[in-house]
Amino acid sequence: MLHTVISTQRSGSNVLCKYLSNKFNTVNLLEPVTDSRDESGVITVDVDQTIYNIIERSKKEDIVAKFHIEHLMEIYPSRVEAIIELLNCSKRYYCIRRSLSDQILSIHGIKQTNACDERFKKMDFTITGKDATGIVMPIVFHLGIMGEWYKQFPGKLVVLEDMSDVYTAAGFAKYADVYTFSFDNEHTEKFVKCQITSQDYFNQGNKLFSLVGA
Repeated sequence: MLHTVISTQRSGSNVLCKYLSNKFNTVNLLEPVTDSRDESGVITVDVDQTIYNIIERSKKEDIVAKFHIEHLMEIYPSRVEAIIELLNCSKRYYCIRRSLSDQILSIHGIKQTNACDERFKKMDFTITGKDATGIVMPIVFHLGIMGEWYKQFPGKLVVLEDMSDVYTAAGFAKYADVYTFSFDNEHTEKFVKCQITSQDYFNQGNKLFSLVGA
């Protein structure tokens, strides 16, 4: 059995993978594409071949694997058949983070520190309008694509803030007061703290990036 998690950045998908691996007693491959990047961030593997290798491996053992949606888009549409085969033969999980505001802050923190899941000291960051829009524009774009694929290949929609049995209140508290953020002006602050949620964009879909008939 292959459990495939499709996600955007900083959506809690690593925690979901760990939970699924423990629940179903599977091998956890985490991020087979992300983990192959070189120091400059360039992907050093063929994404479609990685997919096929995982599919073959899952015929022999149970596996959890996660793919960031932007990495699957590396082979869309020219090798879309690899994505379709991945989704066809998987138990599918689409992982999003309801709060776009928290996702923006989380990604900005990583961009400044290059530290994903370890925060050892308190740090203060300033976010400009350019920072905020540069982060959120690809998230919104990719959420629509995920939503479109979800319509065509339904699965379980997992929202980080609803994972009470996975990502507990204590888990949020672990990071809550480590990084603090300020803004270059009130307009940027209002933009980042908007009440529009990721699910709004997920639900809209994006028919241009349909898998069926691509």
